[in-house]
Amino acid sequence: LYGILGGQRNLLHQDIHTSIYDLQAFMRPTLTVLDAFRVLVRNGPQGGSFSDTEIRNRLVMGTDPVAIDAIGAGILGNDPQSIGYLKISDGSLGQLDLKKVRVKEV
Repeated sequence: LYGILGGQRNLLHQDIHTSIYDLQAFMRPTLTVLDAFRVLVRNGPQGGSFSDTEIRNRLVMGTDPVAIDAIGAGILGNDPQSIGYLKISDGSLGQLDLKKVRVKEV
């Protein structure tokens, strides 16, 4: 969603969690795709090199962007409950509690 913005996008970083929430609330994506085949695990987002990546071989798709990002946080070893924009979005833009989401693994 960040790619649709023009102008001074760096201003979004002043309150990044609220900015991500606002952007999702404005655009309301109908499908979210998370590509986690090779993920940057160190020195990101701009300073990473090939040696800073790991193979995770995951592709996650769904209609709930909050649940997809929560799964992505878990893939990276982070607790989704500790991520500000996910907590803000829980209930209004999607479901943070993955026990309440139907997941089909293929």
